[in-house]
Amino acid sequence: LLDNINAQNSVLSTQNSDQWYASPGNYFAISGTGDDLGASAVAVCKIDGEWASADTTAVDINGWGTDYDNYIKIYTTSAARHVGKWDDAKYRLAVTDNYPLQVAEEYVRVEGLQLQLTQSAAGHSVINIEGQTRDAELHVSSSIIQNIASGTSSPLGISLYDADVTGYIFNNIIYDT
Repeated sequence: LLDNINAQNSVLSTQNSDQWYASPGNYFAISGTGDDLGASAVAVCKIDGEWASADTTAVDINGWGTDYDNYIKIYTTSAARHVGKWDDAKYRLAVTDNYPLQVAEEYVRVEGLQLQLTQSAAGHSVINIEGQTRDAELHVSSSIIQNIASGTSSPLGISLYDADVTGYIFNNIIYDT
C-alpha cells in the first residue's frame, strides 16, 4: 500500500492504527489487520468537524501502490457531511480552474464529500479518473458534485478515461449551474 511514499521503491512496515503525518493536522491512518500478503491495510482519510470555509487545494491521488483489499478511503463523518443538499457549513472541496479531485491510483473510495469546480475556460471535470496502469476499482458515493462553468468551458461531473477502471458511482447528486 505504501510503496513510494518514502520516495524509494521499498515497502514500509505498517500496522493497524498507524498514523502518517504530512504536517500537524494533515495525516492519514492505517486500519485493518494484515496477513502474510499484507491484505486488509487501508489508508483512511476521515474528514470530521465543522467547516467555516472551503478546502481549496486540489487533491491528486497517485503513487500509492494499492490493490483490491489495500485501498484508499476518503470520507466525511456525520459532523462534516451534507444531508443531501449543498451546505456551506459542512466539508467542501472548492477549486477554480483545476480538477478538484484527480485519481490515478487503482483502488480508491470516496464517500460523502461536497466537490465544486468553478471554471471559465478549460473543460475540467470535478473528478478526473485516468492514468491507472492495471485493473482498477473506484467508488464514489453519497457525494454532491457541482461544476460552475462559464465562458467556453464544458461542465463535466465525473470523467472516467481509463478502460482499466470499473467505476461504482452511486447515490450522488451531480449538477452544473
